[in-house]
Order: sequence, then C-alpha cells, then structure tokens
Amino acid sequence: MRKLIDTLESRIGHWAIPSLLRTLVLLHVMVWGVLKLRPEAAIWLVCDPGMILQGQVWRVFTWVFLPESMSMLYILFGSMFMWWMGGTLEESWGAFRVNLYVLAGTICGVAAVILSNGEVTSMLLWTSVLFAFAMNFPNEEITLFPLPIPIKIKWLAWVVAALLARQLLLSPSHQWPILVALLPFFLTYGPDFFSGTAQHVGAIQRRQRYAAKQLPPSTALHTCARCGKTEVDSPQLEFRVTSEGEDVCSECRAK
Repeated sequence: MRKLIDTLESRIGHWAIPSLLRTLVLLHVMVWGVLKLRPEAAIWLVCDPGMILQGQVWRVFTWVFLPESMSMLYILFGSMFMWWMGGTLEESWGAFRVNLYVLAGTICGVAAVILSNGEVTSMLLWTSVLFAFAMNFPNEEITLFPLPIPIKIKWLAWVVAALLARQLLLSPSHQWPILVALLPFFLTYGPDFFSGTAQHVGAIQRRQRYAAKQLPPSTALHTCARCGKTEVDSPQLEFRVTSEGEDVCSECRAK
C-alpha cells in the first residue's frame, strides 16, 4: 500500500490541494452561516444517491461541508480543534496523503449511504481524521471546554471509539455508515497494527524458546578441576580458565 501511495504521489502529487482540511473547516463555517440564515438550503447539500444519479453530482462532496450542529459553541470550538488538527496532520503526512485520505473518506461515506440507504454526516469523516491524528500524535494534549483539564488525544480517541462501538451495538442500522466511512482509517493503520501484533507475538515466542533452552539455576557452569567445587555450592569462589582449558577456583589457585 505504501509503495502504491509513494508511486501515486511521485506522479500526481502536484495536483494535491494544499491545506485541504483547513479549507474544509472554512467551508464548514461558511455553510453554518448560510444555514443560520436559510436552514432549508441544507436539502441541496445532503448526500442523496437518487439525486446524484439524476445529475446533482455536487452532493458527492457537499455533505462534507454540513455542520454536525448549529450550536455556536460547536462551530467555535469545534472549528478551532479541526483547524489545529488538520494543519498538524498535513505537516506530518504532506498535502497529497491528506488529499487521498479525505477523498477516500468522502467516497466511502457515499458508499455507506448507498449500501445502508441511510444517512452520513461530516462528523464521521472528522472522526476518521481524529483517529489518524491520534495514531500520529497520541500524546498531544488539548483542553476540553468548559473543563480546564488537559487530556491526551489518544484518550479522546478512545472515548470517541467507545461511543461509536455503543452506537454500533444499539443501532444496527448505523453499522454500515460507520464501518464503511472509517474504512480509510482501517486500511491506513490496520496492516501496521496486525504486523506489529504479529511481531510482538513472535518476540514473545522467541523469548520463551530461548528461556526453555537455558540451563536450570541449579546447574553449574564452572567446576574446579582440582577440588570439584562449583559456583553453585561455593558462590564465594571465583573461577578462571587455565591455559589447558580447565576451570580452577580461587582457593586452588592460591595453593
């Protein structure tokens, strides 16, 4: 997968849109403002496969611009968080990989709507971005409003993952939209996860095999060729190897 992405980046990387995630945040805020004035405009932006097939192809992308909430707190603090997260992730990945990730998330969101005949929201795309961010910067800290308590991104991601798991269990109709929309994240980090797990298990097995081959603690490694004492029965002794290749204890050497 990485080789394919590297090849694509070398060939079409110059077509990538810089600061794409931050551009989405700006569009997010603009659409929020429009919907505050004209709430009925949302019907022209939702992902509707039937309308897409009739030629309204913009719906493939515009559902990403729809805000999850019309709350002022959401658009203020949520946008600040997404702005920071998007910029930091692009510094790590580069513009092309961010573009590819967002494009894959958008297409998967549309596929989820088609497969489930349900709805998909921009929050699923940003949740996928959050998970990717947490994998790259697990120990970055943010302060959740209104509590002045710093929390690491990895714990926030785990909380969101737990909420999604709960939704999967309680609302079977949401299974396809959630799982398919998060497919880019699974494809990006799944192989590394399973590879790392396999390597960890292999390391444990190698250590176990190595330990099984070790001599028991009661087995002596050194036996004096003159008196027959070992480091097991006489731990105070020191042993040296003579030129003849024999072990001799410190007592016998002193004689």
